[in-house]
Amino acid sequence: MKRNIIAFTLFALTSFAGAQTDYTSRITNPSFETGDLTGWTSKNMGTMDNAFFDIKQGTWYVEKWTGRGSSVGDARLSQKLTGMPAGRYRLTVAAQNIQEDAPTKAQTGAWIFAGTHTTDVTVRNEYSIEFLQVADVMEIGFEATGATGNWLSVDNFRLEYLSDNFDEVKAAFKELLDNANFLAGQDLDATTLQTLNDALTAAQAAYDASDASLMPSTATALEAAVATATFVYRILNSSGTPPKVTTDPRFIRGCTWAFGRSTVTGSDIIEEGFCWSEQPDPKVTDHRTTEFINQAGKIYWLRDLKPATIYYMRAYAMTKDYAVGYGDVIKVVTVPKGTVSHWYNNGGDQATNDRINYAIDLSMDYYWNNLTSIHGFGITVNYSPGTPTADCSYGGWMRVGESSSYQQPGTIMHEALHGIGVGTHDIWWNGDMRSNGNRGVWLGDRATEAVRFWDNNTTSVIDGDDMHLWPYGCNGAHEDTHSDNLYCMMGILAQALNEDGLPGSGEIGYALPYYAFNHEDDVKYYIKNEDESHGLRTAYLVETATHGLQWQTMDAEEAITNDAAAWYLSFTPNNQYYQLRNAATGYYITYASGFKTVKRTAAPTTADNLHLMRGRVDVEGHRGYYIIHPESSATPPTLNATANGKTASTSWSILKSATTQRWLILTADEALSFDNGSINQARTDLANMIARIRKLAETPHEEDVADADITLSNQLEAIESQGKACTKGSEIMALTTEAWEAAKVFLTGVTATDAAQPFDLTFMLVNPDFDNDATTGWISNNGAPGYGANAAEFYEKTFNFYQNLSNMPAGTYELHANAFQRPGAYGSVLAPYTAGTAKVTSSLFINSTTSAIHHICDDRQPSALYTGDGYDQKLSDGTYIPNTMTGASKYFAKGLYDCSVSAKQKSSGSTLRVGIKCTSAPAYYWTMFDHFRLFFIGGASKVDGVAPVTIQAGAPQDFYTIDGRKVNGTPAAKGIYIVNGKKVIIQ
Repeated sequence: MKRNIIAFTLFALTSFAGAQTDYTSRITNPSFETGDLTGWTSKNMGTMDNAFFDIKQGTWYVEKWTGRGSSVGDARLSQKLTGMPAGRYRLTVAAQNIQEDAPTKAQTGAWIFAGTHTTDVTVRNEYSIEFLQVADVMEIGFEATGATGNWLSVDNFRLEYLSDNFDEVKAAFKELLDNANFLAGQDLDATTLQTLNDALTAAQAAYDASDASLMPSTATALEAAVATATFVYRILNSSGTPPKVTTDPRFIRGCTWAFGRSTVTGSDIIEEGFCWSEQPDPKVTDHRTTEFINQAGKIYWLRDLKPATIYYMRAYAMTKDYAVGYGDVIKVVTVPKGTVSHWYNNGGDQATNDRINYAIDLSMDYYWNNLTSIHGFGITVNYSPGTPTADCSYGGWMRVGESSSYQQPGTIMHEALHGIGVGTHDIWWNGDMRSNGNRGVWLGDRATEAVRFWDNNTTSVIDGDDMHLWPYGCNGAHEDTHSDNLYCMMGILAQALNEDGLPGSGEIGYALPYYAFNHEDDVKYYIKNEDESHGLRTAYLVETATHGLQWQTMDAEEAITNDAAAWYLSFTPNNQYYQLRNAATGYYITYASGFKTVKRTAAPTTADNLHLMRGRVDVEGHRGYYIIHPESSATPPTLNATANGKTASTSWSILKSATTQRWLILTADEALSFDNGSINQARTDLANMIARIRKLAETPHEEDVADADITLSNQLEAIESQGKACTKGSEIMALTTEAWEAAKVFLTGVTATDAAQPFDLTFMLVNPDFDNDATTGWISNNGAPGYGANAAEFYEKTFNFYQNLSNMPAGTYELHANAFQRPGAYGSVLAPYTAGTAKVTSSLFINSTTSAIHHICDDRQPSALYTGDGYDQKLSDGTYIPNTMTGASKYFAKGLYDCSVSAKQKSSGSTLRVGIKCTSAPAYYWTMFDHFRLFFIGGASKVDGVAPVTIQAGAPQDFYTIDGRKVNGTPAAKGIYIVNGKKVIIQ
């Protein structure tokens, strides 16, 4: 049963009609024979014209339905009637709240209402309420909160005027005045008290004069003021122990709706929910809701929020004594209201058109336009009897077939997801955002956060194939539960996928902006690049004297005392963009054919709007952000760190490996903490580097340069000693570089003596085993490879996939990987292979030296290695080859398909490029690879073509003697020296 503070409702004394007068005509559309909800306000209900609700009046009624055995949850249908005469009334309604499998068993959670008066609806029946009214506004309707039935229906509202007893009405008015006078003498907040006194003064005057012309409006105003004041009074005078309330820090927001979770403990609790305000300290006397969706616990539903507005919300619980406990406050910024449009050709019969129109209106206008900020996009729906179910292309051209089970909101939203890119856009397929190439887990944070909130766990993900997603994809009529649980989440996912980078909005070509970085306007922030080689541990972004942007070497303590390195952030809710202002000059970061800073004498301009898009990579507990100048482009300009402390504009890339495009934004405390972590990490990196180098030195080898071993050992001991005394991360990082330089000098002066035990330089490769993804550390000229089973693949694609290793010593290298190519369909590869005519078009390479990888038939097996359906494929000779990434991983795990290429690096200090490439990829050509390893044989002095280089004395280089000892400055004595592992002559 619904609860309310005031136990009566007032109607104005405007006239006194005869008894039992039919006032149904005062209700707009009382039996819904317009075929729609004209005159009514609805939540989660729609019109229906079937015959199953057999006590309906006429053709149409209103319903909410979910699958048999499920609970339909919440719904509301209401209408406010004005200018009504005072007296007693009877409201009668045909209604039901049933489980279809047991229609005569009474259900709970639904009622009809007139003002605060209610009658429970339990089975299919006629229900009535008799009530006294004195005020001039009457709200009537049907409501459900946590209804246990699976089918709610309502129709045929009838209103009768029963009595005009003046004494009865005036007595009710007097009771209201008495309540108001009592409350006016209490210690209420100033706003509540002022509203109450104003309403009380007017109502008392009307009562004293028995003025029927004034009593309607004064009674209505006083009723509202008393209701508010009564609640405030009870809260302020509560007793007992408040409940313990925890606000779940996770939440979801749309443009007019938000959702939250909580945990509550305590006794005598009568109410739980969320309260909210535009001020930072929301209370239950501001705005509150107890409405929730049952989905792995209660998800509280905040409605009627303003789009593009900063709110603060928190969970609360209240005891029977009105003691209120609160959880922590969450800052919530709603997005601009969605403007998804729709058009339908009304090409079916009346019933078909009604179903499809209802499905379109509910899915787009109610769910998507309250949950998303998608604009510049609309669906064009066509009735198409020849379409088996429904379909939709990117951009929104949709067809719906003749099956009524697909003429439903879930189908419309499913197809609209195709319209914004699910299964129809390259980002859904190209592997950057999927765990397995064009399929598998969606890797965007926003969608992942949403489904984990909705499912109330920490492991849920959005998965899918090359066309669909699940869960909450409604990938067939059998998955349409006709519930808020499903429909809300489908709208939430539409927004989240767009925020992750699926470019589904017509006016924005890459991603929807949102309040991604939680900031305070008066806090100074310090910005550093996410890339290790562009100042992650050593530098901060500063405004230069010429109003440019550089990443400048300094530690956190230096940055905090240098306002040129400090930035203020502001946020504009209307467009969801940030502005960054330098603390020293007040100049804004702006974009005008590049990024720079400018002075603004008035408000920032559109050139200063910056889209802070959160990255997907954790950097010691922090996330980097793209600083993008928003444009209607798939590749808008973004701030990029370049060499030597410089920055430049570059085209935005969604790849995880685009680390130079992402920036950490830290408070002063976070910057200091990050520096401390960087120092610890630098010490770890130095220790790891020294350990790796010492292990290299254990490789069986011969010295080509005398005392190469002892020189390396002495240098490493000296570096370790210096590292213990260092207090700055940059100093320790420099020692790590010095250790590797010493190692390269060592490698230049030795040769491995056992071909089976070369120097293992695999640690120089980034992500050689694809443990987490297939993009980090690698460069590809044709999109990201497919990724799955911790391996990578290209299918029907030429490619060049590689890493550049800079400043490498001269000598002979070997690159290994497990790799194969299937040059054609599995059923047609064996014959040309056995005939010797098969051609493999993929190869491993070191610089310009290539070596073809294995043909898939090279390591075929006499029996299947993986028995899962379709993982191995049986060939015509009875042998087996892998047929999926999972199957191939089983072959690789056994060491099969091991490939290698060997090449000589003639000049020390040069870049070594290693990788795999394909020059031709007709239909069905499949290249699969994993587990790269890099080995060094040595023999720099034996490599053909190596010759000393003459340089001038005084050149700014680090010089080593031929036996590996570092020289201070430029050598004074003539002779042969080593610079970056390269022999030079000082003359």
